[in-house]
Amino acid sequence: MLKDTQITTFVDELAAEASTPGGGSAAALSAALGVSSILMAIKFSRNAKKNSDVQEKINRSISQLETYKDEFVALIDEDIKAFEPLSDAFKLPKSTDEEKAKRHNAIQKGTIRAIEPQVTLKENAEKAIALAQELLPHIKKNIISDLAVGVQMLRSAYLGNITDLYINVRGIDDAETKAKYLDLIDDKQSDTLERVDSLYNQINQDLRDKI
Repeated sequence: MLKDTQITTFVDELAAEASTPGGGSAAALSAALGVSSILMAIKFSRNAKKNSDVQEKINRSISQLETYKDEFVALIDEDIKAFEPLSDAFKLPKSTDEEKAKRHNAIQKGTIRAIEPQVTLKENAEKAIALAQELLPHIKKNIISDLAVGVQMLRSAYLGNITDLYINVRGIDDAETKAKYLDLIDDKQSDTLERVDSLYNQINQDLRDKI
């Protein structure tokens, strides 16, 4: 599985002239790395004196973030698997009207399948970013930059994934289904980006003020 390959192998395969792995897998990896960086920051901070009264909350947050990390890692391969039906559909013959209709239906079904891991990534990234904001007061100052790195990697994954959603939703013919996914894309997007940018700017300003 791609998630078990070396980093250099993944990077080379991503750079190759092949349809997979693509942006979806790259976004999933970015999200996994982002959550991992946040996890490192909170794990190093949980036993700090200021956190003595919130150990249960912190441990619960760590458990949640570990779950998101594992799900993002799984999405690296799931994105490829979900794209296969759509890729196969585009290869179907289209010489006759019957073949065209069969191919069209297969493309529509394949498009919906390709969207599934992207929806999962979006929803989990939103939750992970919200959790990172909650954890900010509990992070040690000397490791706060790692939280900022993690949040920015989640932001990159989040926005890249939204673009992937747009390109797939564009291919849906049914107006009601298309509208449903457009609503899903819009849902929580502004709040999430505002949250992550506020968090990142606050960290940087705090660090700059101490220089």
